[in-house]
Amino acid sequence: MGTINLKYITSYKSKTRTYYYFRRGGQKYKMPDITDPHFSIRYQELLKQTKPGKTDTYPSIVPGTMNWLIKRFNARADRKKLAQSTIRGERHYFKIIKEAFGGRYVYSISRIEVEDLLNQYDDRPGTTIKLLAAISKLMTYAEGLELRSNNPCMGIHKPGLGEHEQWPHELLAAALEAPDELFRRAVALHYYTGQRTSDACPMPRSAIKKGEIEVRQMKKRGKLIVIPLHRELVDVLKSSDLKAVTILENQIGGSLKPGAFRRWCMKFCKEQGVKGYSPHGLRKNAVSALLELDCTTAQVASITDQSLATIEKYARGRDQLKIARKTIKLWSKGDKSA
Repeated sequence: MGTINLKYITSYKSKTRTYYYFRRGGQKYKMPDITDPHFSIRYQELLKQTKPGKTDTYPSIVPGTMNWLIKRFNARADRKKLAQSTIRGERHYFKIIKEAFGGRYVYSISRIEVEDLLNQYDDRPGTTIKLLAAISKLMTYAEGLELRSNNPCMGIHKPGLGEHEQWPHELLAAALEAPDELFRRAVALHYYTGQRTSDACPMPRSAIKKGEIEVRQMKKRGKLIVIPLHRELVDVLKSSDLKAVTILENQIGGSLKPGAFRRWCMKFCKEQGVKGYSPHGLRKNAVSALLELDCTTAQVASITDQSLATIEKYARGRDQLKIARKTIKLWSKGDKSA
């Protein structure tokens, strides 16, 4: 289906379909699919029911404003190389920025105004961090265009994200023995492959071949890596439906969604009497487990496909006491005077 050219009609294309909306007078109405016979009927009804408003006329974007900067930033050639998931994620935060500062000149935005905007999301640390990163990225770009002499985001404190920490050993052990078979399988798949939840949740059954599993990484534009199956994961997968389309197929035949699994993890943690931990923490657990087996960063990267710098960063969050005990044991064994 080509691009539709009807007044007041806008569209949004997701991975699986295109959604259509009627926008007029500051209101938005969801429309039937363009192939639906009721589309034209609904369109005529809304033309009669609604009236034009100020929002139906859009002034030109003034050069030097945040609206102008965001449009120019998105038009850069190197943006075309980014994964669509990355662009979609940034679009959400750029929208927040435009609502707050859109018509303002870039040079006029102060640090205190950025902090005030971030404070509106102080109960959502993940959103705060990503919004701060988006503003900082735009301001760095503005510096390069000589629209600013500094970045107002520099020095702003980032909130902690405890839920992204690796899971405590006791919690991970409990999750791998959880009574719900799908939850247990999801935890095992995340932990024993060390993959992002956006890649683990939609993994198809057909990705398992001859004791190995193929992973298409969404964040890296479908990059393919192949990982040998851990023997514990093999045992877990044997108990699942071999005819399922995806490895984490739910009861209604669809794949377990990343958001649903995150909420499930939080609920499980609450039931265990601990603070919430996210699926991303399991990725850190995988890195930690490999490093504690004395694997090199290159060996770890062959499984998780992370940069060596990221792996070193994760390594700093390992179980200090466990490492210290192992270190002293090796030291004592090698020290003849001990």
